[in-house]
Amino acid sequence: MVGTISPNERDLERIVNAIRNGLFATAGLIETFAQRVVYLSAATASSSTITIDADGVARAGDNTAIIGTTAPPRPFSLRGVTCNISTAGPAANGRDQAGAFGAAAHVTFYAIIKKDGTVATIASVNSQAPTLPTDYTHYCYLFTAVLSGGNLQNITVLGDLVRYNVVQLILNAGTSTGTAGSPTTSIAVNTHIAYTAKSSLFLARFGNFAASTSSVNVGFVSGSSAFLLTAEASEWGGSEFEFPTVDPIFYAVSQAGAAVDIWAAGYREPNGGWPG
Repeated sequence: MVGTISPNERDLERIVNAIRNGLFATAGLIETFAQRVVYLSAATASSSTITIDADGVARAGDNTAIIGTTAPPRPFSLRGVTCNISTAGPAANGRDQAGAFGAAAHVTFYAIIKKDGTVATIASVNSQAPTLPTDYTHYCYLFTAVLSGGNLQNITVLGDLVRYNVVQLILNAGTSTGTAGSPTTSIAVNTHIAYTAKSSLFLARFGNFAASTSSVNVGFVSGSSAFLLTAEASEWGGSEFEFPTVDPIFYAVSQAGAAVDIWAAGYREPNGGWPG
């Protein structure tokens, strides 16, 4: 009938109005947003700065009312916000400490927000909670980056995936042999893989031509292989693999004369992120 709204349409109208008014009445929705939920579409680093775009950012800080809602706060977004780790703090879009970070520090980046809705970022060596600048009440974990020589490395972050724009060499022409299928020679990875990471991405490639079929075993437990790369005679062999985050990892090549290179390609962060 013209001009009559059915019950289903009325329900839909109430939901639409609630969304427009910022009223998230569904408990499940609020519970989801109370966790680390970050739709991180872009974050690209230079030596001291990283510029971030992110949606769906929400994490309760001090549980104080924010933007007219009760805690946990409704999600907020970051658009082209740049954090500079050279800025002494606690400072919005800078560090949360006065002194510089260590040369090889694992630095966590957070989104932060004031009660009036002002958004910013902050960097901290504390992966649980930053020291917030004045008037900032809530924070959300974004990701952790590993410094080299006190500088950010060349990374791009997409959702939960942190990728090195240029893969980082962690083993150069490794020739250590061992019992077949039993890698025992260690490779340190914490200079490129954040300790917060859920998993780590590596790239392995034979660095020279093998006289015959060669293989390399790589594992995240000494003596136990979790990845096998094989190359036929006079061929280059290469492949990417993903491990749980441990330090160190272990390798062994199958025969004398074979040499393998391994790079850190990136890692996955526990930020609830999407895509990635």
